[in-house]
Amino acid sequence: MRTQFGKQIRDSDICVLCGHEPATTKEHIPPQAVFSINPPEYLLVPACSICNNSTKLDDEYFRQILSMSSRTEEGLRVWKEKVLPKFEGRPATKAGLREQLGPVEAFHKDIGRLVLPGVWADAKRVDRVLKKMVWGLYWWHEGKFLAASVPLEIFFMNVTQVPEYFNDPHSLEIYRKTIPGIYQDATVIRTFYYTYAINDQLTAWYFFFYRQNVFIVLTDFSRISGSDQGTGWTS
Repeated sequence: MRTQFGKQIRDSDICVLCGHEPATTKEHIPPQAVFSINPPEYLLVPACSICNNSTKLDDEYFRQILSMSSRTEEGLRVWKEKVLPKFEGRPATKAGLREQLGPVEAFHKDIGRLVLPGVWADAKRVDRVLKKMVWGLYWWHEGKFLAASVPLEIFFMNVTQVPEYFNDPHSLEIYRKTIPGIYQDATVIRTFYYTYAINDQLTAWYFFFYRQNVFIVLTDFSRISGSDQGTGWTS
């Protein structure tokens, strides 16, 4: 019996990201681009070539903005070893990222209002990467497709906002309802770690990158028609 992360490997003839095209390849969850060294065990989900190839540039962009704003060892390594070398032959990419640099307002409970150097990201490109992750992880954990019509609510926290969020009792209560995801290796979770919660009404995902930037993704099944809530078990 083949297993992945201690579970029998699920399989599907249909792409789990779009729910209708034939699955002809595998998609890495999260994008390989965010790691300096790939995890010893990597989640792969069935995908069509369209879904797999259409987000490659978004995956690379996602790596660029997270690593260029990182101050942790893992993020800086990705920036120096994977991002910077590519700028030599791609001046337009370098110039485009430079235009996204600018002051960002933040608040720290002990210091007050701060204006810090930061990166302004293209939310649509980031959202496409996060949607792919949620659709792939939902299928892996639940064994069924997440309908394309399910709306996402995406929230972002930078390193200065994380303490404030988790000091809020209501926010902490929501987070405590989640459970750790499949990546547990001590080396891996310094780059990527997630927790999640799934019930009949909604799903909640907390994605931590480089122990610094956090994305919260929520889905609400009540906002779609009953016929769109999934296509059943696929394993």
